[in-house]
Amino acid sequence: MLFLLFVVVLPALLTGVGAALLAVAFRRSGKPRLLWIAGAVVPLLATGALILVTAGGGGYSPLGSLDQMIVASAAALVGGFVLVLKPPAGRRIAAVLLVTVYPLALLALIFAGAHQGVSVKWE
Repeated sequence: MLFLLFVVVLPALLTGVGAALLAVAFRRSGKPRLLWIAGAVVPLLATGALILVTAGGGGYSPLGSLDQMIVASAAALVGGFVLVLKPPAGRRIAAVLLVTVYPLALLALIFAGAHQGVSVKWE
């Protein structure tokens, strides 16, 4: 049950909240709300930190963090699809970044956490 919470629920929830805040941040007219964009970055970074800790030996293997990345990427894909449906061009740019750059950043965090957390003692 704890595995389901940390691998499926939290990454999907945090990425969904970040995508929802990005959708609200862009108005039809005028400049985007930078405070809302900064607020959207926080849950996305929290997902990255969760993946980094999991890959670094926070109770699960790097394979568990790969599962987290897949769930977060799927949630980002859904969030990106919702962002594309809305008219302002800023939302479309945010959607492209959310679908392409965000999974690559999560993959880099998996590699960084796995490299940092590996310690083999030969006795």
